[in-house]
Amino acid sequence: MISTKEVQAVAKEAKIGLTKVEEEKIQQDISQWLQQIHQPLETIEIPKEVESMVSPCFLTNVLRKDEVIPFVRRDQLLKNVPQTQKGYFYVPRVL
Repeated sequence: MISTKEVQAVAKEAKIGLTKVEEEKIQQDISQWLQQIHQPLETIEIPKEVESMVSPCFLTNVLRKDEVIPFVRRDQLLKNVPQTQKGYFYVPRVL
């Protein structure tokens, strides 16, 4: 059962003003909904041999092996750049 304080907290977060009558009505409605949901869930029998499932997808990530590859030397990389400054790419200020 949901309490009146919980209804008031949700109403405050939603920025909804409720009267006492509305709070009680909403409390009753939500409690009834929760009870209707909870009852069928209690009646479900789960066999002990059924494992918990984290995800319904049985896909796995395909990862490649990490390999160290030689990188282009800085001077070779910077020779194709229009402007450099102190060994780095030079880009004009935007702001």
